[in-house]
Amino acid sequence: MVIEEVKIAKNIDIRSHPEIVLQVQLYGWLLEKVTGMHPKSLRVFNSERRLIEAPQGDKGELQGTLETIVRSISAEERPYAPVSYSTCMSCGFGDYCWGNAVESRDLSLLPNLDKGLALELRQMGILSVDDLVKRMNEKALSEMKRPYGKGTRKVGKLAETLIRMAKAMVEKREIVMGSLDLPKSPNYVILDLEGLPPHLEGPSVYLWGMKVFGIEPSEYLCALAGFGENGDQAGWEAFLSKASAIFDKYGDVPFIHWASYEKTMLRYYLGRFGDISGTAARVIDNLFDLLPATRSFIALPIPSYSLKVIEEYVGFKRSIECKGDKSIAMYLMALRANDEAER
Repeated sequence: MVIEEVKIAKNIDIRSHPEIVLQVQLYGWLLEKVTGMHPKSLRVFNSERRLIEAPQGDKGELQGTLETIVRSISAEERPYAPVSYSTCMSCGFGDYCWGNAVESRDLSLLPNLDKGLALELRQMGILSVDDLVKRMNEKALSEMKRPYGKGTRKVGKLAETLIRMAKAMVEKREIVMGSLDLPKSPNYVILDLEGLPPHLEGPSVYLWGMKVFGIEPSEYLCALAGFGENGDQAGWEAFLSKASAIFDKYGDVPFIHWASYEKTMLRYYLGRFGDISGTAARVIDNLFDLLPATRSFIALPIPSYSLKVIEEYVGFKRSIECKGDKSIAMYLMALRANDEAER
C-alpha cells in the first residue's frame, strides 16, 4: 500500500514544510489504525512534478504533535504565530490573523523582522512595536542572536533599520535614515516581469514589460511568451530584441526594478536559452533594485514595502486597476484556447 498526496510546494521535507510531512504521516497512521495495514511508502507529488519520498516518522512523535494541535485549538488563549504581510494577504485566514496583529500592534508587523527574531524578542517580553522602541536600543538589538538556518546569527546592522521602522510606526511619520543614491542618467527603463507560479504549467515569465522614462520617454514596450513548444524561448528572444533596441538608442541606460524577481529571472533565462548578442548580460549589469535603496533611505510607518502598500500610503492612484492574479488567469485562458481569434 502506497499513500500519495499532491502539493504545490517544491521542497517536501520536515524543515521546509513540516505540515506536509505530518499530513501524509497522519494518513499512514490512520490507515494502520483502521485497516491494520502499514503503508509501504509515503510520497508527495511536488510543484516540479516529481514524487518525493516522505519519512514514515515516529508514531509517538506524531501523536505528540496531534495532542499539541488539539491543545492549541481548545486553549482559551490563542497560540502565538508571527504574521507576515505577503503570507497573510494570500491566506484565507489572513484577515483574522492580520487583524489581531494590527489590534495588538504586534512586533511582527515590522517589515524585515523575521519569524525567528520575533519569537526571540517575545521570550524577552517584547511583544509590540511600542515595546521594542521603549525597551531596546540599536546596540543591544544588534548584539542579539536569533535562529538562522541550522545555527544562530547576530542581528547586526539590521538593528538600526528595525528600530527606526518601529519608531516610524509608533510616531506615525517617515524617518529619513540616509541618502537615496539613484543612478545618474537622463533616461531610465522601468522593468517589470510577470510570471506564472511554479506549480502552473507554462512559461516562468510570460510578460517582459519595459518603458523608458526621462527626457526622451518611449512608448510601453513588451514581449509576450508565445504559444506552443517554443513559446517560452520566443518570449525571451523578443525581450532581448527590444532591450537591444533600447541600448542602441539610449546607450547604457539603467534598468530600474523593484525586488529581486527580475534579476533572478534574467539569470535563469540566460542559463536556459543563452544570449549570443550579450544583451541579457548588459541588462543585468545595468539593473538597479529600487527596493533595498528605498529601505535603507527611509523608514515608513507601514507593515510592508510592497509597491501596492506604498502606493496607498502616498495616495497614488493607478489609472488601470488590474491585479496580478487576473493577469495570470487571462494568460492561462489564452494558453489553453484553441481558437486563434479568441486567444
